Amino acid sequence: MESTLTFEKLPEAVSLLSEKLDAQEGLLLRVLRLIQPETAQEQPEAPITVTEAAAFLDLTVGSVYVKTSKGELPFYKRGKRVYFYKSQLTAYLQQGYHKTVAQIESSPEDFLQTQRKSRRA
Repeated sequence: MESTLTFEKLPEAVSLLSEKLDAQEGLLLRVLRLIQPETAQEQPEAPITVTEAAAFLDLTVGSVYVKTSKGELPFYKRGKRVYFYKSQLTAYLQQGYHKTVAQIESSPEDFLQTQRKSRRA
């Protein structure tokens, strides 16, 4: 490209610059997408309060305290304050998984056990 820019060549030069800028922007966005998951994993998970845990579990604050005193919820206590981690609360919720009827019937061992129980009754 020539170093001298005339008025007639100005629209062509601007469109060329615009194309180059768009290409650079695309490259930057791809690099950001590659970098962001790594930086998100490097940061430790922040603890949440009882109120936030209650909102996350869709329970009252009192119910959260009852479940912690019964040992049902995983928690951390520092002084008089109780803290939770969302990942541990999610794991707690996933422990309460119940199979559907279709899943139970598709498992032959479970199906045979239910058949044996119904014959005895």
